[in-house]
Amino acid sequence: MTSNARIYTSLALCLWLATPVLASADPQAEPAAKITPATATPPPTTTPAAISAAAPAAEPPSLSQELSSGFYSRINILGFSSYQSLAEPPLDLNLTQIPRSQTALTIRPDFGLNWRQFEFGFKPRFQYVHNRIDLAPGIRVDDNSQEWFVNEAFVRYRMTDKLIAIYGRENLQWGPSSLLSPSNPFNPDNGKSNPNLEQPGADYIRLLAIPNSAFTLSLIANTGAGRKDLRGPFYGFNPLGVFDSFNTFRKTYAVKVDYTGDGHYFSLIASKREQDPRRLGFFGGWNASEALLLYLEGSLAPKNDSLLNNKRDDQLLLGGAYTFEAGPTATVEYFRNENGCTLSPVSLCLLQQAVLIDPRYPLLGRRYVLLQMINTKIAGKLNLVLRAVRNLDDHSLQASANLEYELGQHWQLSMVPTLFHGGSDTEFGSALRRYLFVGLSYTF
Repeated sequence: MTSNARIYTSLALCLWLATPVLASADPQAEPAAKITPATATPPPTTTPAAISAAAPAAEPPSLSQELSSGFYSRINILGFSSYQSLAEPPLDLNLTQIPRSQTALTIRPDFGLNWRQFEFGFKPRFQYVHNRIDLAPGIRVDDNSQEWFVNEAFVRYRMTDKLIAIYGRENLQWGPSSLLSPSNPFNPDNGKSNPNLEQPGADYIRLLAIPNSAFTLSLIANTGAGRKDLRGPFYGFNPLGVFDSFNTFRKTYAVKVDYTGDGHYFSLIASKREQDPRRLGFFGGWNASEALLLYLEGSLAPKNDSLLNNKRDDQLLLGGAYTFEAGPTATVEYFRNENGCTLSPVSLCLLQQAVLIDPRYPLLGRRYVLLQMINTKIAGKLNLVLRAVRNLDDHSLQASANLEYELGQHWQLSMVPTLFHGGSDTEFGSALRRYLFVGLSYTF
């Protein structure tokens, strides 16, 4: 056989062998049978392009729908009574006019709205207060007052995902401490001794920058006193009749840097109050284990010529919180205020600072220890906080229990009994002996 014949024969054989394959690949040929699982989705009979063309375009939500979906409201109504047993005043005269008892009704609506790049908050308040004041044996004064006011109101504008501007009245709180917040140049009193009573809001302008998930930069300007000048009947009382600058609001500016890592965090707050030296605040925490948190908080400032003792205004708080396996959390804190008063009797300290209550220094002395135990959801309904604060300089003591009992989905009963121990010349023993707060609140 010639070579051409061999080639033709080989080609014919290859074509004959490929005929079944070509037939199965023909689009007109009958497809081979397949076994399809029962859960398999059958192939669509309409192409996605046809479905997209047939479906109507989704209409954007209307303005009313946006506002309705972003609106939030919460209303709390609190009625409470408090009773105070006074320490024996000189000559049985209640010169400071501390109320023997107080009955109050507060209505606290909280309204919020998230709308596009904006967030709005509005917290108006109504308060009715009846005070009974025993000025002297047989001399009693009853005082009634009521007012509407705004404790907080703000607007937040998210300029970008990493930049937020905030303006309004707020209660700015931070830090891990339970006794007080010495790093906060605006309001060191964190209100944790009786959380039933609100802390006053002040007027701020803030700018928040969030460069990444670990760091946050805040620029803060405290432009107005807001409600901070109205803490109670004795705020601003000046026993000397001088040093009015202590009672005058001054603008305060701060730069705050927050860092959050894996199991630890730290913050620095550089601040300047008009006519006062610069101050550097700080706080941080470290999760030493799943149960143990160690933390510190404080501030550093040079000598302040406006303070009569003219010492460095350094404050440091060291603390630790341990959570037991059963649920309770025990807290121990040590606080030292280098600028604290060590004079005796304590009335000399009040004369020295020239005001009866100075919000910048909630505690008068130099050294304190706090012991606290928190247990929540006891039997599913009771929250309990046991708290003791001891002044290590004059050895006076303040001990309290904060009980909250949930009566239902909306009702809550609160009780805060407090005992004061110490001589008449000590911080915790000079004004009160016993204090009892009983409140009933309804939230919807």
